[in-house]
Amino acid sequence: MNKLFWLIYIMAASTLMGVFVIAILTMNQFSGAMPIIYAAVSGAIVSIPIALVVSKRLAALR
Repeated sequence: MNKLFWLIYIMAASTLMGVFVIAILTMNQFSGAMPIIYAAVSGAIVSIPIALVVSKRLAALR
């Protein structure tokens, strides 16, 4: 499950980080680099429980 978690985390983190950064740029909240960095970091953090749940469910299908 460890390898499965990291594979799903890589996909989920890159997707959510991109979505959050695009959301910040769409709302014109880019008065510097910090909001973009916060959005990317929050996307990486939010994807951890998502990757855990998805990897556990996929491992249970075996």
